[in-house]
Amino acid sequence: MRDWEGSLKAFVDELRRRRVFRVAVVFLVVGWVLIQVAGATFGPLGLPDWTVKLVIVLVGLSFVLACALAWTYDLTTRGIERTAPTAVPEAAAPEASVAILPFSDLSEGHDQDYFCEGLAEEILNALASISGMRVASRTSSFRFRDSATDARDIGRALNVAAIMEGSVRKAGDHVRVTAQLVDAGNGYHLWSENFDRKLQDANAADSMGDGAHATVLSRQALERALAEADLDPENGRARYLAAGLQVRLGDTEAGKRNAEAALRMRPDDYGTLYNAACVYAQVGEFDRALDLLDRAVATGQGFREWIDHDHDFDVVRQLPRFQEIVARLDEPVRG
Repeated sequence: MRDWEGSLKAFVDELRRRRVFRVAVVFLVVGWVLIQVAGATFGPLGLPDWTVKLVIVLVGLSFVLACALAWTYDLTTRGIERTAPTAVPEAAAPEASVAILPFSDLSEGHDQDYFCEGLAEEILNALASISGMRVASRTSSFRFRDSATDARDIGRALNVAAIMEGSVRKAGDHVRVTAQLVDAGNGYHLWSENFDRKLQDANAADSMGDGAHATVLSRQALERALAEADLDPENGRARYLAAGLQVRLGDTEAGKRNAEAALRMRPDDYGTLYNAACVYAQVGEFDRALDLLDRAVATGQGFREWIDHDHDFDVVRQLPRFQEIVARLDEPVRG
C-alpha cells in the first residue's frame, strides 16, 4: 500500500471515529430544508432577494463550523467533552524473539550466582547464533535479575515474544537446572524442562544451550504452530510462525506456502507482512521480501533499530531499496 493510500484510509477512519460523517449528513439535510423554506417563504413575506443568499451563506459557514466542532468534541452522557486522540497501537513483538533472564540460585548455600549468570549467557549466545532468532541483549535482559516484574511487562519493555527463565539447585556434586519458556503476551508457560547433571561429568549449560537443543525447540514450536493452524484454519499468526520455523529447519517450499496463506488471511497486518518478508529474504527471493517489508513499514509500525539488527535481512541489507525502506522509519510522523 502506498503511503498516501494508507494516510487517506487512516484519515477516513478517524472521521468515522469522531462521528464527523454523521454530523455532516444531519446538517446537510437540515440546511437543505432551511434553504427550501427560505426560498418558498421569503418572497411572499416581502423580504429582499439577498436574504435568501444570506441564508445559503450562513448554512455553508455553519456546516464548516459544525464539522470542526464534531472533530474536536464529543456529546456524551457526561456532557460535551473533547474527543480523545487515537491511541497508537503497539508494534507486535517478532514471533521468533526471546529474552534470557539470569537463572535464580535456589541452592541451599546460595553460592551459585556465577554459575547461574554463566548458564543464562551460554543459552543467550547459542540462540543468538541461530539465523532468524531475535535475542534481547545481555545488558537489556539482565537488568531484570531478581525482579518481580510481570513477564508481560518485561516482554513489552524488551519487545520480545517469549522469555526464558529458570533456577539452579546444587546438592553435593549434583545440579538440577529448571528452564521455563514463558509467553510474554499472556504470561503462560510454553515449555518447561528439568536437567539433572553431575558437575564433574557434564556442563548443564552445554546440555541446554547448544544448537542441537535449539533445533529440538524449533521443531517443538513448529508442531505447536501447525497444530494451531489445523485447529483454526483462519489463524494467520500460526501460519506465518510455522513458515519461519519451516524455513529455518530447511523445508523451504512448505514455509513459502504457509507464508502466502498467512498473507491471504491478513494482507495488511504488520506482523504478517514483516515475518513473511523475513521468510522470503531467507529463501533468496529478495524482490518479494522487499515488497513485503515495504508494505509492513507503510503500516506505520516497526522500529528502525530492530530491523537494523535483524539477521534475516543481512542478505539484503546492502541493497539500495532496503536502505530506502528502512530510512522511512526515521521520517517524522505527519499528523
